[in-house]
Amino acid sequence: LASTSLCLGLKIDPTSSYIRYKGRFDFTNKAIPRADWSGASIQVYVTNTSSVSFEIGESHNGKDTVDIIVQDKSGNILSIITENTTADTRENIFSPVLQEDQSYLVTFARRNEPNVGTISFYGVSVSLGGAFLPVPEEPSRKIEFLGASMTCGFCNLGQEKTGPTGPMEEDVYYGFANIIPRAFNAAVHVESWSGKGVVRNYGSLNMTSTDAYPSLFSKIIATEPQQQPQQQGGSSNQWDFKQWVPDVVYIELGTNDFSVPPVPTQDIFVSGYMKFINDIKAAYSPTEPKIIMMCGPLVGSSSPCIPLE
Repeated sequence: LASTSLCLGLKIDPTSSYIRYKGRFDFTNKAIPRADWSGASIQVYVTNTSSVSFEIGESHNGKDTVDIIVQDKSGNILSIITENTTADTRENIFSPVLQEDQSYLVTFARRNEPNVGTISFYGVSVSLGGAFLPVPEEPSRKIEFLGASMTCGFCNLGQEKTGPTGPMEEDVYYGFANIIPRAFNAAVHVESWSGKGVVRNYGSLNMTSTDAYPSLFSKIIATEPQQQPQQQGGSSNQWDFKQWVPDVVYIELGTNDFSVPPVPTQDIFVSGYMKFINDIKAAYSPTEPKIIMMCGPLVGSSSPCIPLE
């Protein structure tokens, strides 16, 4: 069970070197970093503490669910709990009760995709007498997953076909975009959003969509404009691709393009996909990560896989 109270001891702010960020975070305000992509995580290594508290703010109308993952110093998972955030609220999200004579790697991780909400981070605390240690080195292998609902883990915790499909039924940690990196001891970034396509989103009335997945690829906060209005500071929402360079980029897109009519023509789809691949290559140049295009299993008879090959 999660600890519901904590006699607060040492607190570190978001700029501390004892914190590792995994995924894309907006540091425009370094004191309050924000994230909305699937699996964006905050990680600390602690000792002599009975609990860890992550101070989090949730966006207006946000309804994120988050995982608190506790591992021992060898990386073995000891417990995972799920908590809900509260819209427009700054609150403490607690870890399970810990043994004070042990050291733990504790991770706060977003389960959900961008349209569910945006998380703000204000700092992390341990109980009286507790201490922070340097976070163990990240694995040298790096994998990035770009995709739609299957990459998000949409409804991967759902029980029935006709059951609910909300944030509690989705957890990217239990999806292939996290299972594969764990199997290969690799660090991972996930940028995924259900319903997005290469050139056309699910259910679009046209053969192309202006907000298809490639329009989101370079964003730090997926739900916000590429450039903020001047009255909001005019800051850039452009991700710095030199911050984190993957060895492999997996793309899981195409299902939504061919979901329901009017589907894009083969030429429109293939040319759009090839442009996106070239954009990925340009973003990471001069490094050349391997790019793997995964064919979604739900595209049916109008599969784009063969022309792409």
